[in-house]
Amino acid sequence: MIKFIDGQKVYLRPVLKEDLHKDYIRWINDNSNDVLTGHAMFPHTLAGLEDFLLSKAGDKNCVWLAIVEKKTHIHIGNIELCRIDFIHRNAEYKILIDKKAQRKGCGFEASMLLIEHGFKILNLHRIYLGVHEDNNPAIALYKKLGFKPEGILRQHFIRDGKYSNIMTMGLLSRDHAIRLK
Repeated sequence: MIKFIDGQKVYLRPVLKEDLHKDYIRWINDNSNDVLTGHAMFPHTLAGLEDFLLSKAGDKNCVWLAIVEKKTHIHIGNIELCRIDFIHRNAEYKILIDKKAQRKGCGFEASMLLIEHGFKILNLHRIYLGVHEDNNPAIALYKKLGFKPEGILRQHFIRDGKYSNIMTMGLLSRDHAIRLK
């Protein structure tokens, strides 16, 4: 088993073809689990996900990892730093966790592990994200991780025929280092 980054509750490893199981297809096609990404706007098949996996494998501007629960070795979600800009030293953060694994601290730990990797290993200066402004549990997680609100993208996302705003949040390496002291 490959452990790229090891934590107490979870470890992060590359997403494998074996991870594209029925649960994964359910997560990616589940509208209620897809608050911001737009994954569930179009149906996803196993073949399409396999192609996506191959495209991610060769992308050096993306660190896309499986979140695996340590006790069970079950794949419970994915986390990534994407759109990595090595000149300006920033990247976008994304996370997707199965509903059954939410609110157990796994997302927080996985996020801390990847953020540390981004700042210490990839030498990033800033990590940013976008979150639906009504997604209070996600906003609470991001604030707990140290992300700060930076702005609002007005009427940026449409769901059920209604436009909604996206809050942008960012975390600077210096702020993260201060939080850890």
